[in-house]
Amino acid sequence: MDNVQQTLTEISRVLKPQGYFLLIVEMNHESRPCEPHTISEYVLDWISTNTQLQNVRTDLFGIQFRDNLFKNVREQN
Repeated sequence: MDNVQQTLTEISRVLKPQGYFLLIVEMNHESRPCEPHTISEYVLDWISTNTQLQNVRTDLFGIQFRDNLFKNVREQN
């Protein structure tokens, strides 16, 4: 994707009413050739104020289990 904000705006446009969009990303990492964009808390704030997405919920958590992302989500402290 070339433009994170434009992509998120398009997602909110095509998402059906009451639909879900789950975004799981590593935040504030260094840009890399295969991951050129850095997602920060600013982007999360931007989503809730500049898109048509409703009931935006943000959960930030650390990684305890490096090999099991979903276990991190379920067992967050």
